[in-house]
Amino acid sequence: MDAWTDPLIVQDVLLVLGTLLDGRRAAASSVKRHRRVLHLLMRYAIVRGILPSDPVPESRNLTQRSAGEIDRRRLLNERQAAQLLDWIRGRPRSGQRLQAFFATLYFTGLRPEEAVALRVSDLVLLTS
Repeated sequence: MDAWTDPLIVQDVLLVLGTLLDGRRAAASSVKRHRRVLHLLMRYAIVRGILPSDPVPESRNLTQRSAGEIDRRRLLNERQAAQLLDWIRGRPRSGQRLQAFFATLYFTGLRPEEAVALRVSDLVLLTS
């Protein structure tokens, strides 16, 4: 238990809590759950007289947040989108309707619930 008095070891433990086995970052919800369990263990050690205080710092923002950037390599390119829309159009019964729906999502960036709520009065067609 002497290891818990070393702040570098505590920092390493927190780093491991936020990392998956393959080295990627763990989801924020997983890190939060693991930290909660760690705090419960520390509280147990304090109650039993094994540790004088909780060595794990209390902080709400210890998990790393994503930068919000989208990796463009993971997005559909124009050729892939055209192939997908053509494939959808070829589906029996509702292919044409679904092609219009997915084309709206792709070309406007709307979420599905926003596309479903669209009305003709919401659209403005520009001619060049």
